[in-house]
Formats: sequence, structure tokens, C-alpha cells
Amino acid sequence: MLSRSISPDATTYACVLKAYGDIGDFEKGHEIASHVIKQQLLKTNIVVANALIDMYLKCGEVKIAREVFDEIPVRDVILWTSMITGYADHGYGEDAISCFEHMKVEGLYPDAITFAAILKACGSMGAAYTGEDVHSEIVKQELLEHDAVIGIALVNFYANCGMLAEAQWIFDELPERNVISWSALMVGYAQLGKEDVVLHMLDMMVAESIEPDAVTFTIILNTCSHRGLLDLGQMYFESIHEVFGILPTIEHYTIMVDLFGRAGHLDRAVAIIERLPVSVVNLTMWHTLLGACNKLANTNLGMWAFEQLHEVDAAAYVCLSNIFSVTNQINAEQPPKQTV
Repeated sequence: MLSRSISPDATTYACVLKAYGDIGDFEKGHEIASHVIKQQLLKTNIVVANALIDMYLKCGEVKIAREVFDEIPVRDVILWTSMITGYADHGYGEDAISCFEHMKVEGLYPDAITFAAILKACGSMGAAYTGEDVHSEIVKQELLEHDAVIGIALVNFYANCGMLAEAQWIFDELPERNVISWSALMVGYAQLGKEDVVLHMLDMMVAESIEPDAVTFTIILNTCSHRGLLDLGQMYFESIHEVFGILPTIEHYTIMVDLFGRAGHLDRAVAIIERLPVSVVNLTMWHTLLGACNKLANTNLGMWAFEQLHEVDAAAYVCLSNIFSVTNQINAEQPPKQTV
């Protein structure tokens, strides 16, 4: 359209910006932004303004998004929430909280999505007191009983702050519990090393006819890996597809390689990798196997893993060098064989 000197309308700009944000194409999105600014749409159309900010945030350009945000003369709750969410998603917790407070100073009151975003920011930085104040505001508005998103956000917040009693209480009070709320609480218990509780929660969840998803199994397999539960981890891994009909993700395979590698069962780690086409095995998985070979000074398998990896990752050379270094040290420390 632009090449034919046809000027898109506001709806078209908003749709195109959303599309570029969804695929993370900053360059093309930024190019469209120049046309939006030239046509003064930032000052006249809040939908386009929000789409532009959202595009920058999805592309990771938080600073530019804030610059655009500051240029908008009239900002509604949706715009403020987009900025708060962007800060929270990219780890700028303090900026998210500051934005949240400024929004209220301007006379705008947060909605359920805003509350969920600020709770995420508070949880990620361990801002327990601020999060508890937000919880009090939610209670005053009686939102917890009517909005599942806020309930899950509160469970996440308390779990991330290590306040499991509060997280469990919120969870128990939820009118409806879904796989997301169960997984949020499981993460909290896992972070505090309550692996037995995490595994028991999976059984409780299934007993309530709530089927786990890929995220749930990521939590479960990581729990097995940290506890060194080889056979149990294998059982859960096989059940992902056989019992629940979910296609295991690359992350699931990688955790299994780590589980067996940590325990010194390199043959079982390789067996997991060999279940996948070579083109699907990613760098993380090869690095995980190579790290296990390094730990166990297994040069033969280390060379094989290195050969699969070296074409795409130069860091493999360092790890391979470490394997040979450890092996040579072990050989040097062994007493020489007696000759007759």
C-alpha cells in the first residue's frame, strides 16, 4: 500500500503493528512506526498508540516503548497496563511498580489485567510488601472471586516470594482451579525444595480430572532431575505421550538428558537423544550431554557429542578441551604400572 502511495487507515496500522510484534520483526515494525508518527496518529488514535507500544515491547525494545508512551498526551488504562506488562515481562520490576503508582496518581484505576501484571513484577523481584498491598486492593474490589487470572497471579506472586502458606491459601480459595493454577503452586513448592509435595500434587491434580500440560511436565521432570529420580523420571517422561497424549517438547528431552547425565548414566542420556532426528536436537541438549561427559571424563562420547555440535557452536571446543584436561589429570594422578 505504501509503495503505491496509498495511506492505510488507523485499523490497518494497528493490525500490521500487531503482526510485526507477534513475529518479533523490529525493523519492519519500526518502519511502520515512522509513518504512524508522521500522520500524528499517536496523538489522535489511542488504539494505534497501544499497538505501537505493544509492538516495541514484544520486540524487546522497552526503552523505545517508554519514549513513545511518554509522547502520548492522553493515556488510558489499557496503555498503562501495556507498559506495566512490558516492564514485568522483561524483568524491570521497579519500573513496573513506578508505572503502576503513576497511573493511579493520574486518576486511573487498575483493572484485572493490570493487577495481574503488577503482581508478576512484585513476584519476580520479591517485593512482598508491595504485592501484599496490591492484594489488599484486589480484595477491596472483590475481584478475586470473579477473575481466575488474578487468582493465578496471586498464587504465582506468593509462591515466588517463598510465602507458600499464603499461596496455598489463595489456591484453596479459588472458585475454580485449572492446570495453570496447579502448575503455579507446584513451581513454588519446587523452588523451596519440596519435591515430594510437587510429585504428590500431580496425583491430586489428575484425581480432580485436571490434565497436566507441557509446562506441568517440565516442572515434574525438573523435580526428578534435581532429586536424581531416574526411573520415576523415565516413567513420567513416557507418560507424557502414552498416558496424556501430549507430544514431549525439546525441553522435556533436554531435562531427561540432564537427569541421566547427572547420574552418570550416559548410555541412557544418549538413548534419549537418539529418539529424535538429529536436525531437531538443539544446542542446549548437546551442551548438556557434553557437560556430563566433561564431569565423567568420557572422552569417546565427548568426541561424538562434540562432532555433532562443533559446526554450530564454537563453545564446544572449550568444553572438549576441559574433558581432555580432566582425563589427563586423572591419568597423571594414577601410579604407574609395575613392570617385571
